[in-house]
Amino acid sequence: MKARWEDLTARTRGLATHLLTPGQLDALARAPDLDALGDAFRALGLLVPEAGAVTPEQLELAVRRAAAARLHTLTRTPGSVGHHDHVVARPERGRERAHRRGAAPR
Repeated sequence: MKARWEDLTARTRGLATHLLTPGQLDALARAPDLDALGDAFRALGLLVPEAGAVTPEQLELAVRRAAAARLHTLTRTPGSVGHHDHVVARPERGRERAHRRGAAPR
């Protein structure tokens, strides 16, 4: 399948509609404590555990999972799995290939 950017552009534009508004970002910044920030994250649909006190690690994990889901949406292509992998490729992938070829020290 030949690489085409139209589908990636359409997905990117679609995801842009899910970005937080300036007002939402301001409300998050004004949260008085971690529990209030966790409640605000939950209201936005981020997966933060309900039980116990909210930790910074839990909040970070929620943000990372949401970002990963958005990036996964960008890499999906009808009829071709991984068609746009080069857009979000891990930087160390080239090094891994070099190791397999024996061209780089381990």
